Amino acid sequence: MLNLIEDGTLEILRNMPSERRIFTRVPFRQTILWRNAFGESGSAKILNVGRSGLCLSLSLYFRPGPALMFTFEDVLYKGRPVEVPALTVWCRSDADNRRSFTAGFSVVHGEPDTLAAISEVFYAALHGQPSGHLG
Repeated sequence: MLNLIEDGTLEILRNMPSERRIFTRVPFRQTILWRNAFGESGSAKILNVGRSGLCLSLSLYFRPGPALMFTFEDVLYKGRPVEVPALTVWCRSDADNRRSFTAGFSVVHGEPDTLAAISEVFYAALHGQPSGHLG
C-alpha cells in the first residue's frame, strides 16, 4: 500500500494537475468509509464512481491535496472489502446546505491491484449491486 507522508499528501502527487477524467463515471448510491494519515475517519455518501476517481457528499470540508484511504465495505476484491487510496482534488459547499459538501477524489494507481480493485467498484455501480467476481 502507498504510504502517506506526514502532512497527509502523497509525495508522487504533489505536482498533480487539476482533475482530468480518464474513465467514465457512473452513479453509485452507497456509503463509503474514509480515513486519513492523522487518524481521522468517517463515512460519506458516494454520488458517482469511475476507475480514476469518485465524487462524494460529505459533512466535512476536505482541503484539496491530502490523500485518504477509502473502504468500500460492500464491494469485494480477492475476498476482502475494496480499499483504494485517493487524493482530494476539489471540495465545495452545497448551495442548498452550507454544512454539506461535495468533493472529487482522484484514485492513486500506485499499486498493481488498485485498478482491478476500483474496477470492482465500477462494475458494482454499473450493475447496481455489490460484486466480487475478480476476487
